[in-house]
Amino acid sequence: MHTNNSSIGVYRCVCGNEMDRDRNAAINIREEARRMLTA
Repeated sequence: MHTNNSSIGVYRCVCGNEMDRDRNAAINIREEARRMLTA
């Protein structure tokens, strides 16, 4: 079960994983751009 409240800037999982939503989104966008540019 995941806590997914978009008004909160942190994603928390019951497994203990926590991450800043904006930073994680930026990392995902960067990695997708890299994948697309090297394809």
